[in-house]
Amino acid sequence: MNNLPRNPYSNGGFNPMRWQCEGGARCYLECGHLRKELFADCFPGKIAVSDIDMIVEVSGRIFMAEWKPPGGAIEPGQERLLEALGKCRDGQGRPFIVMAVYGDAITLEIDRVVNYRNGQKTDLENTTNLEQFRRGLIRFSNSARGYIK
Repeated sequence: MNNLPRNPYSNGGFNPMRWQCEGGARCYLECGHLRKELFADCFPGKIAVSDIDMIVEVSGRIFMAEWKPPGGAIEPGQERLLEALGKCRDGQGRPFIVMAVYGDAITLEIDRVVNYRNGQKTDLENTTNLEQFRRGLIRFSNSARGYIK
């Protein structure tokens, strides 16, 4: 990842998934991660709790994305959810950023990114690889914190 864009305003972030998991008793995955499998039979089909793959709040701004494998499809219920979330606004009236990302979750090769905003679905032509997607996330983060307008 060394050649990918970095956010100059970031302190490197925190990944709880890797926190003290080298044989320690305080591994986040064992001690702090919700055991979602206990809720698997509460809903029909393949529905899982917290079924949005990416969600973050930065200074009150909301970004969320659903990740689909290459050739994957958004189910009708997910489509309605993404469309509804794309109409939402934060406490200051700014729209939520809601996307569907089509790409390989292991290699992070991105084929397509779709933006949901105000009831409209738009393909983002300039966000078709990981570097461009990360640049968009950095722009979102810095804009939310007032570093760029």
